[in-house]
Amino acid sequence: MQGQARPEPDSLLRRNQRKMKALLNELTTREGLHPTAVDGVTLSRADSGVPRTPVLYEPCICVLASGHSFSWRSTKRSAWRICSWTLGCWSQPFL
Repeated sequence: MQGQARPEPDSLLRRNQRKMKALLNELTTREGLHPTAVDGVTLSRADSGVPRTPVLYEPCICVLASGHSFSWRSTKRSAWRICSWTLGCWSQPFL
């Protein structure tokens, strides 16, 4: 790699974020839940805001690929930004 500058870590992160978003857009061409070839893995896509609705999440890994979101657990609000993630280890209610 002589003579070539290494990309800055931040620009590499942004490039990888764009790649991940493009790949997810190929797998989720419309809003809703999308099964994958990996048993037990489902992708979800929402293109606009969704009103607060009580839901029960099963154990999962959630990754926000673009945009932002908020979740509520009782009266506690959590903000989610691009490439935020959470690990749900048990069934839990969210509003």
